[in-house]
Amino acid sequence: MDEELLSEFLTESNENLAEIEQQLMDLENDPQNEELLAAIFRTIHTVKGSCGFIGLSKLEKVAHAGENLLSRIRATHFAVTEDIVSLLLENADAIKGILEHLEREGCEPDVDHSQLINRLQAAERLVAAMAEQGEGVAPPPKEEPAAQEGGDGGAGPDPATILAGWAADYSQELRDCLAAAGLATPQQIVDAGFAKLKELDAFTPADALKLLGTAKAAVAAGNADGAIAEPPPEEKKEPKSAPKAEAQPAAADSGAAEVKQGEITQPKQAAKAPSAPAPAKKPAAKAGPPAAQPQRKPAGAGSVRVDVELLDELMNQVGELVLTRNRLMQMVTTMGSMELMRVGRDVDQITEQLQEKLLRTRMQSIQSIWSSVPRIVRDIGKQLEKKIKVVMHGEETELDRTILNALKDPLTHIIRNSCDHGIELPAVRRELGKPEEGTLTLSAKQESGFILINIQDDGAGIDPQKIKNKAVAMGVITEEQAAAMPDKAALQLIFNPGLSTAEKVSNISGRGVGMDVVKTSIEKVGGTTEIMSEVGRGTTLRIRIPLTLAIISAMIVGVRGHRLAVPQMSVQELLNAPEESEDWRLIAGRPFFRLRGKLLPILRLSDCLKLPERRRKRKEGEEVKIDPMQDQRQVNAGSIVVVDVGDQPFGVLVDEIIGAEEIVVKPLGVHFEHLKLYGGCSILGDGRVVPILDCNGLAGMLQKTEEHDVTAYAMEEEGARFGQEALQHTLIYKQGDQRYAIPMALVERLENFPADRIERSSKGEVLQYRGAVIPVLRWGDLVGAPSVDGEDIYCLILSDGHKRMALQVEDVIDILEIPLDIKMASDSPLFLGTAVIQDLATEVVDVFEVVKQVDPNWFQRNKREEAEVKLKVLYAEAAPFFRNLVVPVLETLNLEIWQASDGAEAVRILEERTPDLILTDIEMPNMDGYELATWVREHPHLAEIPIVALTATPPDEDDEARRSLFTEILLKFDRQSIEEFLREHLDNIGVRGEFDSL
Repeated sequence: MDEELLSEFLTESNENLAEIEQQLMDLENDPQNEELLAAIFRTIHTVKGSCGFIGLSKLEKVAHAGENLLSRIRATHFAVTEDIVSLLLENADAIKGILEHLEREGCEPDVDHSQLINRLQAAERLVAAMAEQGEGVAPPPKEEPAAQEGGDGGAGPDPATILAGWAADYSQELRDCLAAAGLATPQQIVDAGFAKLKELDAFTPADALKLLGTAKAAVAAGNADGAIAEPPPEEKKEPKSAPKAEAQPAAADSGAAEVKQGEITQPKQAAKAPSAPAPAKKPAAKAGPPAAQPQRKPAGAGSVRVDVELLDELMNQVGELVLTRNRLMQMVTTMGSMELMRVGRDVDQITEQLQEKLLRTRMQSIQSIWSSVPRIVRDIGKQLEKKIKVVMHGEETELDRTILNALKDPLTHIIRNSCDHGIELPAVRRELGKPEEGTLTLSAKQESGFILINIQDDGAGIDPQKIKNKAVAMGVITEEQAAAMPDKAALQLIFNPGLSTAEKVSNISGRGVGMDVVKTSIEKVGGTTEIMSEVGRGTTLRIRIPLTLAIISAMIVGVRGHRLAVPQMSVQELLNAPEESEDWRLIAGRPFFRLRGKLLPILRLSDCLKLPERRRKRKEGEEVKIDPMQDQRQVNAGSIVVVDVGDQPFGVLVDEIIGAEEIVVKPLGVHFEHLKLYGGCSILGDGRVVPILDCNGLAGMLQKTEEHDVTAYAMEEEGARFGQEALQHTLIYKQGDQRYAIPMALVERLENFPADRIERSSKGEVLQYRGAVIPVLRWGDLVGAPSVDGEDIYCLILSDGHKRMALQVEDVIDILEIPLDIKMASDSPLFLGTAVIQDLATEVVDVFEVVKQVDPNWFQRNKREEAEVKLKVLYAEAAPFFRNLVVPVLETLNLEIWQASDGAEAVRILEERTPDLILTDIEMPNMDGYELATWVREHPHLAEIPIVALTATPPDEDDEARRSLFTEILLKFDRQSIEEFLREHLDNIGVRGEFDSL
């Protein structure tokens, strides 16, 4: 299949089908609008003709069935019913589904559409039978289009005349271009092919593809020479005087019975149709070429299609340019040269203009996701027997396409909630004095660099008391908290997982069920959600999101010598809060600041980041910790950033406000995903890396300290659970003033020896240990900080079960069971990165790299072991950090390891090879561990393979469904458990390597 031809076909078809849903629903409201019906027919006809030329047989059959039904409706002037429109919408969905699969996979999907085709054919027969009986038929127009009276292909008509016959739908310019090229008949067009047509001056590739489809349809209809105008398909195939249905009762009944499966029935309104129905709108007769048609610019001449990936790459490059611009401007300011300042201003201005123009290329109107709302509401209304209309304001509002894509699913869920649980049934609305038809209003507008989206219904509203009662019953809040909680705060409880006030579970939606996912999805793109409701009047959900995620304006703040960025979208105002201010309040041990007569809760950023409170005592000249409760004002002194991310603003206390700066958002690695305080990072003009604070995460920290907050219990429980799951046995030691931590994956023992036990050999220093001579590596020599030996020395005995070595360190501080949370990566292969342990920065040692310093071939097996049958293990892990940590452990066990970077790559390996064991992380992109395990269990030849999850965040103990997917769930750093399980598994399958006992 020609890829370029397919690409043009997909582009044109998607553009043509973009409006078909709305057109069909408009036709439902105006069933006698023949112009609208003709437009829908042309869309399906074009798709069918084009896909027939390319050879997409499945798509052609589906489109052809829909085209035939539309053709029958046009030929009989049948007034479409709601059920017919529903069937045509299904037909459009099927066509779109095939197109999406073509775009994604390059081939048609293996889906059986025969049921849909049969229902479309049955509907066609039913329309014909009803037309014969005069039911549901509008009177035909007085005149038929003159184009149907073509000649019979007399000898030698000129090309322009031929083209005016069969290609009258195309512009005069295109027809003139074809005539000049000697291409007049459909057969000549088909013979010329796509490659030649697209090279013609007036033609775009889309024009060429569309014309080829029309020409092929004409040839198939026996009109290869184009001597007469091609009659409409319905009149060629179904002459009005002799319809195929023949008005046979049996055929009509058969058709009706088939369509019954698709919920199509004879229209009830046919029985009570007025004796003289209003005439249908007269279709516009096709005239010949206009007398004077203005010369048009070829379609697409002013635009060019660009791959989205290229735009993303350009955006990344512009981001780097912005960072470079920031550094340049800072250097120019420092140097003070007037000439440099002028050049700097020019670079600044050009960069800003380039950034603005490129951002516009990523913007799409919100209509692109709102366009599906009327269809969703129509289908739900029909299912629930409710009358609902949709009103939209601000459809032209533009957003970054990345944000739009992220909004699509949350928006759909909110719409379903409003229709299902918000808007009442017509009978209930009548009793309440409301119109039978409910109203769902969507509005969007730009405001101060962000977008406000409101989704409002005029339904029953949400009762805050019912939410409080349900929250108390679930244990989310106590009865005392519920009594003191204002209604506005109570409404926000629906964003708690599982909290729903729905009286019965529905397959459409559930008020509260899934709303936590809605909130999380919106927060992932930097947005906030707020709900407002009045019982009996309706509910409004307000979403506030940034225009773009790539480059943002941020306020740079300082706290304890660290710099951080706060997105300006969330900043309301800045306050100076000196220690002598009388506006400070301390209530129940928590700080507040009085702002315009109201108390503003304050969150100390230093507390959130767990930075020690330090002040310099002038007399002693040294830093000492201060008890915050001992000198509240001194601790609180600084500046306050007032942040608003929802129903309640709060203040963030910082040491200083450094200034505003435009920054490029860089994502954090997967290992920092659990840190809710950060939304990314950036590089400042001076080259510093600055974390970007997530204001939603800050709000979560505040909620933990507020008495009225209802999520504290759940968050604390989650924190305790995570803390338990991620604990690692870690040895802390120091060399000079620097602290180091080493995971005890290979640490066999900690020994204290007299210094003279270390001996020298031709290969370096050695130690006699347990009847063997093992090499000694001094840590001080490795990091360039030699220590002075005392009488005794500390040695860590490292072993992988086969070999041993001694690592000599200066001093051992402690052995802790802690979460090993890497805060910053390292450039040195000796270190995994930097972690904060006991409030101090500590370098985490890569123990596998250390042993390779002594013996680069440490983990290679001897020839006898290599000759043995190895256990084949598939290891799926997204993070190179953890792969580098775990793979050496697996290599020591004489395993054949197949590595995959995510679940999707693991599936590709499994489709070709079968391992004896699967090890997988849970959190992975593309396909996570749960999805991978589910896929394996669904394939009989793989279903019995043991699957072991190696993770730092195992599923909950009570989540039996997820835990049952795995044979075993182990922590990544727990070498002993991993090795024990693998040894046992080796025994079970009868493959055993030689392992030395420790």
